[in-house]
Amino acid sequence: MDFVEVYQHYFNYFWDYSWTRLFNLKPTNNVYWVILWCVVCIGLEYFLPKKMNYDSFKRKGFWLDIFYVIFYDILFVGLGILAFTYTIEHYFKTFMGSMGVEDMVLFNLDAIPLFWSILILFVLQDFFEWVAHYAMHRFDFLWAFHKIHHAPEEISFASSRHFHVMEIFVFKSFLYLPFAVLGYSSQMYTYVVVTIFIFDAFFTHCNIKTNFGFFNYIINNPETHFWHHSKNLPSKYGVNFASVLNIWDYLFGTYYLPTDKKPILGIDDSKYVPNSFVGQQLYPFKFLLFGNGETTKKGKVKHKKKKSKNKKKTS
Repeated sequence: MDFVEVYQHYFNYFWDYSWTRLFNLKPTNNVYWVILWCVVCIGLEYFLPKKMNYDSFKRKGFWLDIFYVIFYDILFVGLGILAFTYTIEHYFKTFMGSMGVEDMVLFNLDAIPLFWSILILFVLQDFFEWVAHYAMHRFDFLWAFHKIHHAPEEISFASSRHFHVMEIFVFKSFLYLPFAVLGYSSQMYTYVVVTIFIFDAFFTHCNIKTNFGFFNYIINNPETHFWHHSKNLPSKYGVNFASVLNIWDYLFGTYYLPTDKKPILGIDDSKYVPNSFVGQQLYPFKFLLFGNGETTKKGKVKHKKKKSKNKKKTS
């Protein structure tokens, strides 16, 4: 079967599987996890003091972010990414088989207690996400897509899903490959992602005051992550790239939590990023080809070329 047929096979499987699980309350149903995390974070933002001075539920872009949550975590992640991950796994195994490597698994995870195998997966996934996240800020091509996530000047829990479709679809799926080599099934990998990492993404974008004290160096939270979305930073490539564990930022010198100023959310060219879903999906391609365009007094469009080496790239 070709790539499309393999993907269609897994997509149909997950479509039927997801609808079956939707009407049967089971912990393996990612839809219920997403709903649970949304309810928890809505409660946090409603009852706890706000970090930024705006109403989290009336802010600009709130309903678009809710659409992103539904689109990615219920439709796209629940069906598309799971199917794409299995398809990547299928072709990776096929490629390794063509190279004469029939058994590519390095470890027998059945010999390791489940707790430790999940802990190892969690730590490695968190580190790989830190590396990939740093790369998205460091390289211009990747930043063109990732800047969609950083353009909003007001954020709350639902902003955690405000990504370009290519970033979610390709990045999350290919990130599984190292775990396939280590012996992790795509089912276990996706289960950990939709539980631990999706909750943490929602939580770190919550517009709430937190006071983790010393644990700011260890656990990512709104106090540290809002600085990741700030544009008044000492580094043009950004700070605080952690998904869950801030220890990576501390170890690699990208940890930043000043006490004498407040974050200013957004990026320098936020005004050029469209406010619609379709516009935001098309924007990176336009930006890569032409940069940002401004209308002159004569009514003509004047394209501003990217100055990636000199222009401050905020996060």
